[in-house]
Amino acid sequence: MRQHFFNQYPELKKMVENYTDEEIWRLNRGGHDSQKVYAAYAKAVEHKGSPTVILAKTIKGYGMGAAGEGQNITHQQKK
Repeated sequence: MRQHFFNQYPELKKMVENYTDEEIWRLNRGGHDSQKVYAAYAKAVEHKGSPTVILAKTIKGYGMGAAGEGQNITHQQKK
């Protein structure tokens, strides 16, 4: 992740310069936390003058339990 995402731009590289590769992989990107997603989106909308990215780690079928969470059939399955 460091090489393909953070090292592409000096500003991003500086943000994680004190993180190990393992710490970068363990970053909680909060893809299922609606408050984190909303807060990130609000900040991205407010930011002007340069591109903005939101990283969100999600699980397909989150909340469906063993019936569909993390399975390829999830998009066709009903609750």
